[in-house]
Amino acid sequence: MAKLEVVIPVAGVGKRLRPHTYSMPKALIHVAGKPILGHILDEVESLRPSKVVLVVGHAASMIKEYVKKKRNSVYKFVHQPQPKGIGHAVSLAGQELSGGPLLIILGDTIFKTDLKRVISKRKNAIGVKPVSDPSRFGVVEVQGGRIRRVIEKPKRPTSNLAIVGIYYIEDSRVLLEELDRLVSSGKSTKGEFQFTDGLAGMVKRGLRLGIFKVEGWYDCGTVKATLDANVSLLELSGGNRRRFKDSVVLKPSYVDRSATILRSVIGPHTTVAKGAVIIDSAVRSSIVEAGARIENTILERSLVGRAARIKGKAASVNASELSELSYL
Repeated sequence: MAKLEVVIPVAGVGKRLRPHTYSMPKALIHVAGKPILGHILDEVESLRPSKVVLVVGHAASMIKEYVKKKRNSVYKFVHQPQPKGIGHAVSLAGQELSGGPLLIILGDTIFKTDLKRVISKRKNAIGVKPVSDPSRFGVVEVQGGRIRRVIEKPKRPTSNLAIVGIYYIEDSRVLLEELDRLVSSGKSTKGEFQFTDGLAGMVKRGLRLGIFKVEGWYDCGTVKATLDANVSLLELSGGNRRRFKDSVVLKPSYVDRSATILRSVIGPHTTVAKGAVIIDSAVRSSIVEAGARIENTILERSLVGRAARIKGKAASVNASELSELSYL
């Protein structure tokens, strides 16, 4: 049996998460105690793949630095010079692939599902989840357990089965051929080559493409979605236990060992990353990135970027890296 290979596109600029993604890739934003990419790699490594190809672009050096700390030889990097979409990214990854079983996971998708079971069936399948607003996502139309059509962000949806960003392809040669053909044709939407067009090409060629339900899907494409994912995942994991003489950490929360907390109340549902400092403050349902400093403040539903400075006044903030907000 051919060995499993994995592709993770993480080259996107993350427009919907600006201003945070001006200086860092969205895959490295912390959610429930670790970067989004960390959640994905933990799941992937449990599958023991022969190769994991990360397609990098924006802030590539930061992604590489994070992944190389894992000291695992299965990781390879392919550079996407321009943000031309997921279809283009996977096509570029083809140079590192053998054409056998392939798992593709989008780099802003945290999930909880039994991928070992999906892979063991050795059948082409796309992870889906019923949603209330399918026009925001790529969707599939299914008939008799088989995908009949793949549609990218339909204006008038005929299905509520959203594509969550996890794909298993047993024989990836056909998919890679379709993506190469798509890129060569120049057929793009707003400058991007849609991965769903490659899947649609597989369906047109008569290949059977099924679905598998993903109940645990935590989209991190916007600030609101990322904060919601942080709450849900902390509820699942319980966070970690940190105790301070003059501060309280309410469960579930995650506070990094190197963070400094003085005379403050943290949580519930709060992530505090490496080297952050929180003094005389209350922070709830928020994400505080590495090196941020918060003083004399009450924060709720906030995303505080790396090395940002927040001081004074109750607020809900979306402060990017090195921001300085002072309310006197």
